Amino acid sequence: MKRRLRAVTPKPVTSVKIMTPEAYSEAGTEHAHQVAVFMWVQQTGIKQYPELARLFAIPNGGLRHAAIANRLKMEGVKAGVPDLFLPVPRGGYSGLFIEMKRPGQLKATSDKQDEWLGYLQQHYQTAICDNWRHAVTELLAYMVQPDVNAFLTVSETDFIRG
Repeated sequence: MKRRLRAVTPKPVTSVKIMTPEAYSEAGTEHAHQVAVFMWVQQTGIKQYPELARLFAIPNGGLRHAAIANRLKMEGVKAGVPDLFLPVPRGGYSGLFIEMKRPGQLKATSDKQDEWLGYLQQHYQTAICDNWRHAVTELLAYMVQPDVNAFLTVSETDFIRG
């Protein structure tokens, strides 16, 4: 007995829902808010400031199996280093480090985090943010600062480099 297949016409796609940073952050975790920052950068931020594409995460936190944690430590991962780094010079700084915290945990930095943030503040702007919107505000405030290096002449740049 032969079976006849019926032709099916696919329905046209009327809209594709893109997850928003706001929706993703509703989970309320540090992870969700950090992901929301990168969603905002990809969906909105790089249109205004293409340099935001240079923002990256530093995988130094979170719970891991002891063997993986040991392997990462051997590779040079350091406790207390902030979660995000934007290596774009602005306002006399060499870049921006952001330490992400769960909402409501803004003041919950560890001694190692305080040590790293204190050290990094010598040459970098730093921020501690407890939600994705706070991190975006810090990114935007950082990006509107002038790139001091852009105003140097060739001879000034040579003088600085020695």
